[in-house]
Amino acid sequence: MTIMNTQQELLTHNWEFLQTLFPAGWKALARETRAVLNCKGDVNSLSDLMQIFFIHLAGGYSLKETVVRAEMAGLGGISNVTLMNRLKNAEEWFRKMSLDLIDERDIKPPYVGDMIIKLVDATHFKEPGKTGSEWRLHYSLKMPELRCDHFELTSVKGKGTGENFVRFPVSSDDCIMGDRAYSTIKNVEHVHKHNGKTIVRLNHQTLPLYSMNGDRLDLLELFQGLTEPGQIGGWHVAVHAEDSIINGRLCVIRKDDDAISNAHKKLKRRAQKKQGQIKPETWEFAKYIMVFTTVPEAGWSVGQILELYRFRWQVELAFKRFKSLTQLGHVPKHDDKSVKAWLYGKLFICLLTEKLVTKANFFSPWGLVGIRSA
Repeated sequence: MTIMNTQQELLTHNWEFLQTLFPAGWKALARETRAVLNCKGDVNSLSDLMQIFFIHLAGGYSLKETVVRAEMAGLGGISNVTLMNRLKNAEEWFRKMSLDLIDERDIKPPYVGDMIIKLVDATHFKEPGKTGSEWRLHYSLKMPELRCDHFELTSVKGKGTGENFVRFPVSSDDCIMGDRAYSTIKNVEHVHKHNGKTIVRLNHQTLPLYSMNGDRLDLLELFQGLTEPGQIGGWHVAVHAEDSIINGRLCVIRKDDDAISNAHKKLKRRAQKKQGQIKPETWEFAKYIMVFTTVPEAGWSVGQILELYRFRWQVELAFKRFKSLTQLGHVPKHDDKSVKAWLYGKLFICLLTEKLVTKANFFSPWGLVGIRSA
């Protein structure tokens, strides 16, 4: 057996194994969502088409590069225009497969009532090549169905390219949730003016909080009673916006010792990289997860707010793997449908990778092909 044949056999076995990690009924789902009604041209199977999608989505190759590599790999001939159209049709297919993988992990959001929870985030990436463009993708996902309801592509520099809630539409039923990058007076005020609710990971420097009497709060003094891992606390607070005072709550949980140690290590690495000093209060704040919310207290305890934010973090982790695992690559820039399909395809690959890592604990040392006789 030649080396080339052995490599091809290994790739075939690996792809066959990877397909076992796909959600049950993924092929039937392709037809149910009308992603693929039949395989036309030289692409003979749904499995081959999925491999071509993976070259584009996981490999980060442009459509033109993808079709060349697909033909060289024996997956069939397909034009870049046809591939783009197939990707557009696969939007709902990738979204539902992603939801199935999340369901397998048994990550369930807490009761959301009549609110429409929207997870807002952004990611920055550079397309391959020396002259590749840099982009920032801003997106909003409805929970729990993870449906992308709004997104924008901007450059990474210049006015209006930063991460903020202002670029997203808000209605009275919406609860907009974001990380520390969105923890500003301007963002909270924007959602409040449109009668929506806010949940953000608190940055105490960009979102100063006040007592109901109007005094600036000393947060570390408030947290003195939180001495045990997992202990939670909640306080009524206010944000002093330009035109109004916005009432809300501060929900806090103390991290366990391992999480605190990891947070302190990150602070050290960042300080060493920037050659800066770490303030004593920064060490202390690293011991807590702090969340500000304007969600009414009635029906929503401090623990429920923290649990809701925890679910957001689980979804965010998948997207954070964009850069490290899937090499963002060439995103469609002008077509809404293709961008959404690209987004869901990336999420599916990220979730699939997490599942693969879990399975890796049970791999044999020699991989997936098995033992061959000498």
